[in-house]
Amino acid sequence: MALSGLEGAGPGVARFDDDPLAMVVSAAPAEAAHLVEVVLRPVLDLPAAERSRLLRTLEHWFAAAGSAGAAARTLFVHPNTVRYRLRRVEELTGRSLSDPRATADIRAALLAVRHSSSGQSGSSHSAGSQSPSGQSGSGYPASGW
Repeated sequence: MALSGLEGAGPGVARFDDDPLAMVVSAAPAEAAHLVEVVLRPVLDLPAAERSRLLRTLEHWFAAAGSAGAAARTLFVHPNTVRYRLRRVEELTGRSLSDPRATADIRAALLAVRHSSSGQSGSSHSAGSQSPSGQSGSGYPASGW
């Protein structure tokens, strides 16, 4: 089984064992959708531009193993901008990114948003999914989710 384009340098194939959480999210779409509602609904209710900015920041922060500085470099913003956006996510969700359980919830919900926005179900994503490199846009829908 393979996922393409979830995270990495661009379109390609990633084995489920590269990201077991992605496998769990894609294997249980109903539960993943519920997780999104519980965890990220306040973020998803924001205007499209702000929602996309916060979700992209989260994605880059996770890809950078929680380093605001590394995420800032890939987003081409100041590290304080990343920190501000992460605090905004914490305020909106009521979850602290310094709490491992809350961080896991947010990561799983973020993967579910990406999975649902790809329009795919089952075990694969479209090759057009966006990566933290942000080469082709945010990878998040402009409306709805």
